[in-house]
Amino acid sequence: MNIQVEYKDTAGTITNQTHRLTRLAFAKHLAIAGQGYAPRPQKLIRTLAMFFHYSSYIQRQAFNNDRFSEPPIQLSDPTEKGQFSNLAGKAIADFLSKRIDQSIYTVNYEAAMRIHNPPIPLFVNGRQVRRPDLLAYTTNSRFAIEAKGFSGGFGTMNNHKNQSQTGGIRVNFTVASVSYDL
Repeated sequence: MNIQVEYKDTAGTITNQTHRLTRLAFAKHLAIAGQGYAPRPQKLIRTLAMFFHYSSYIQRQAFNNDRFSEPPIQLSDPTEKGQFSNLAGKAIADFLSKRIDQSIYTVNYEAAMRIHNPPIPLFVNGRQVRRPDLLAYTTNSRFAIEAKGFSGGFGTMNNHKNQSQTGGIRVNFTVASVSYDL
């Protein structure tokens, strides 16, 4: 799959990029996005499980034509399609964070909030605190990623950018990664 990226750098310059993602690499990022760095047998098992569980969405012919598959009508489940879109958005964000910004690994932002010293509350006055999805680490910086995956349009980009800047953990910069028409 070729992923077409409209990249806006810190100076505001927009460039169009293309990044190639294989089905196996997609399954790996589907499994490890936000899971940290340490290689473990569970991550291999999780990668294989993701590959087989979502196989109806990553059929070779569609994937090689830069799109995901629609499951056969008898297997079509809107809840599962929404879950796949969410996970696919995180997987693509994880993949691109490594390709574009040279991140080494990502962790789940909520988990980072819980282990932060002092912990950052997930809820305030009964309302969920807005936060990005992932925290990415490079050799010398840390950045937050708001990852979205939509089977249709892409929502409001400014809202996604604003959400990438929330959460309370100090970062060097933030990214909004929005995958749409999945």
